[in-house]
Amino acid sequence: MAPPSFTLTAIDAAAAALGRAAIFICDYWDGVADIALTHVGYSEGAVEPAPNGEYDPLVLSELMAAPIRVFFKGEAPVLQFSVLCATQAQASLFSPTGSGSAGTKRWREVQYKTLVLFPESLFINAGEEVAVAFDGAQWTIDGTPATAAQQALIDMSMWFWKGYFTRATPSFNPADGGKALRQIEFHSVQDLTKPDGEQLYTLGDPADAGIDIAPAES
Repeated sequence: MAPPSFTLTAIDAAAAALGRAAIFICDYWDGVADIALTHVGYSEGAVEPAPNGEYDPLVLSELMAAPIRVFFKGEAPVLQFSVLCATQAQASLFSPTGSGSAGTKRWREVQYKTLVLFPESLFINAGEEVAVAFDGAQWTIDGTPATAAQQALIDMSMWFWKGYFTRATPSFNPADGGKALRQIEFHSVQDLTKPDGEQLYTLGDPADAGIDIAPAES
């Protein structure tokens, strides 16, 4: 048997950077029809989903401080991002009720959305915007099968299957040319229609997790 050996990983720019996120949403997708996503507009700053994981440790506190076993209870992910938003339609979109206004006399269930993060560079080729599509069998870029490099970007997409937006009120800003930059918050909800282990979000190509985002094409 060979002794243990240790080797540094080669430096790879493609594995070191993702760049800006392109954020797409739709009304909650239940998996029946083809998913139909819409770009929310241009964001500024980082998009860093907070997993908010919970753990249940077994600690023999009279003997030691560190746990001897730990259970992972799950996550309740929250996304925060800033997006340019200055229309009533966008105000209604980034809302728990689907309305830009507020003030109901009874409780109501939130309106659920599906949210997807792609690396924005997937949509740019040689400085030009390209169309990204999934035909039920493969991903295409401007009608051509995705290259290995493009597939690697798809493999870093994040699909939050079900969640809701908290309300983001308009930003009346006299600075920066009146830029209407709004802080958006999205809370994930467990989607019991998705496979176990994928019910909050899927990292990468949904097909690899057994989720068909284009069932009408299959």
